Amino acid sequence: MLDTLPNELLLDIAKCLFTHRDINALARTNRHLFSLVDPYLYRSNPHESSSLALSWAAKHGRVETARKAIERGASGACRVLKKGSCTWKGYGKSGNSPGCTPLFQAIVEGCDEVVKLLLELPTTDVNHHGLYSRTPLFWAVKRSHYSITELLLTCDGIRPDEVDENGSTPLSYAAEVDDNAAVDILLGSDKVDADWRNAFGRTPLSLAAEEGNVISAWQLLDSGKVDPDSGDYKGQTPFSWAAKRCQFEMVMFLLDSGKIKPDSRDGRGRTPLFHAIQEAPLPYSNNEKVIQAILDLDEVDPDAADEDGMTPLACAAKSGNSTGVQLLLDTNKVNPTRTDRNGLTPLHHAAYMGQTEIIRLLLSRDDVDPNTPDNDSCPPLTHATMGGHKVIVEELLRSKKITDIDPRDVNGRTPLWWAVGTTISLWARQL
Repeated sequence: MLDTLPNELLLDIAKCLFTHRDINALARTNRHLFSLVDPYLYRSNPHESSSLALSWAAKHGRVETARKAIERGASGACRVLKKGSCTWKGYGKSGNSPGCTPLFQAIVEGCDEVVKLLLELPTTDVNHHGLYSRTPLFWAVKRSHYSITELLLTCDGIRPDEVDENGSTPLSYAAEVDDNAAVDILLGSDKVDADWRNAFGRTPLSLAAEEGNVISAWQLLDSGKVDPDSGDYKGQTPFSWAAKRCQFEMVMFLLDSGKIKPDSRDGRGRTPLFHAIQEAPLPYSNNEKVIQAILDLDEVDPDAADEDGMTPLACAAKSGNSTGVQLLLDTNKVNPTRTDRNGLTPLHHAAYMGQTEIIRLLLSRDDVDPNTPDNDSCPPLTHATMGGHKVIVEELLRSKKITDIDPRDVNGRTPLWWAVGTTISLWARQL
């Protein structure tokens, strides 16, 4: 019956329909209605439903549909407004988003041809910050769509170093996750700053070093575009980060490159050795191998103090890194009784922190005096009671090296005073 109606009336009927789904259903009734109503559907779409046809085509890789929508005025700057029409597979996001443009959807789904069409539109913003404040280039890198990454880098006006909400650029992200293909493509563009710093002063090389991504680090160093000793806002270099995270292969790679200073100091005057030794190692980590690799270097001073006068040995004793303490002592290049600016020795630090194994290591040496007072006249025994460590008190007393079990600090307080003050009655009786 519809076929008998004049075309003008059929178009009026289409205009009275509220949704484009209903208009599309009418168009699909027969060939005549399709040829008549389909052009109207595309013409009305850009103005009434924020170019849903173009967004749908971008999401599903339908090049012809995208071309038709563009020819009839669809904008590359439109946003998807229909709930559920914009999805990000693997990211747990769906629904409305101001960043869900057709270009965004085409890139996420890897639709190269649709991306090419959209990039030809003057309304398409290649630097638009969408979901998580990431640009189209960032999403192309994150989804490992390398041909689209290359295509975007050729665009006039693209700013490839735009950051996301985490402060990462496409290159820093690629280096951090060890996406070597993406790193290679990005380094091949003169538009990309290979030594760009994030809000914490971290460069792509620094992030790659922390994660142990040797190939990415090699790509960055080989590009000749990065400073291998660039410090972050704390002055920590890529080598320091590799040492800190016990990335043994990265440590050896950076050392073998001959491009780094293994004894460089950060803002606190600490060398990479400090960072390798400052925390107790996790089980099965390469901490011992990293420390030994650094200690084997002639240019590294294992007893170099930081701005507070603390040495790597004191740092290891404080943190409970017994392996590090033993390795340092084995070098015969460190002074186990060296004091910091507060007069604290490694034994003081170990006593206060309750590091039993390290206390035993230090007390076994003839050159360690457990009676040495700090600037407040407190020996290690006092620090052990301050910290509330009964076992440490027992170890110190058992060593037979304590010459005075009742030393007074500058305020006249004794270890017994601290023991009672901390309600450790058993210790009080023992003392």
